[in-house]
Amino acid sequence: MDPSLYRFLIWEVLRAIDSAKRDLVEVEQVVHHSSNGTMSQLLLTAFAGHADFSLLKEEDWRQLNDDMAKMAPGREFGIENRGICLLLAYLLEGLQAGH
Repeated sequence: MDPSLYRFLIWEVLRAIDSAKRDLVEVEQVVHHSSNGTMSQLLLTAFAGHADFSLLKEEDWRQLNDDMAKMAPGREFGIENRGICLLLAYLLEGLQAGH
């Protein structure tokens, strides 16, 4: 996926964190959706009303799901307590890897 779209996702997740009154995702949800290639489903449902992902096209979502599934197995980056932190770690990894 184009690195600029990873940056866009990171900014939208940060905006969602700021607007939410609670944690939007749990670590287990992030691990589950990344491992199963369904990260788009998690983002679109958990962040509904908190983030605008309208720049991403269907192909971008497919690529994100594939990228996350490839990097997810056993990669929690030492993050254990907050799902939002793990989600940002995955997005940053995707950005750095240039997926």
